[in-house]
Amino acid sequence: MSVNPENPDSKESRKTEKLEEKIETKDTHKLPDGFLNYAKTNTKDVLAYVILILGVVLLFFERFSGELLIGVIFGLYYAVEIQALFRNFNEFIEEQGIVRGIVLGVVTIALFISAPGIFIGTILAVIIRYLFNPEAR
Repeated sequence: MSVNPENPDSKESRKTEKLEEKIETKDTHKLPDGFLNYAKTNTKDVLAYVILILGVVLLFFERFSGELLIGVIFGLYYAVEIQALFRNFNEFIEEQGIVRGIVLGVVTIALFISAPGIFIGTILAVIIRYLFNPEAR
């Protein structure tokens, strides 16, 4: 089966026309409308992304500050889950078993020693969210 480029009804010519239309209408100097709409409607999430990126960059130069920023964002996003874990900690340990509980405790201590800023930022954010958000209780 051969494609006739002179035939306007051929599939190949329609694909070419659509591609040419897309290239003509594309303006490379503007940000995509989807990104701008997302940024306008989800300002908190975009701000969190910017802070997370800043935190990762700071990890290379000012480690504790970067950890703190990452921990605060983590704490704000997972405050409810962290509070539920602390409320039901005894049941969680009973469910997992004593050996897994000890392993979890040792790993948590090791992570705290290696990245204390993340833990401190997370705890601060959870406390602030708990105090100022009565629905989280």
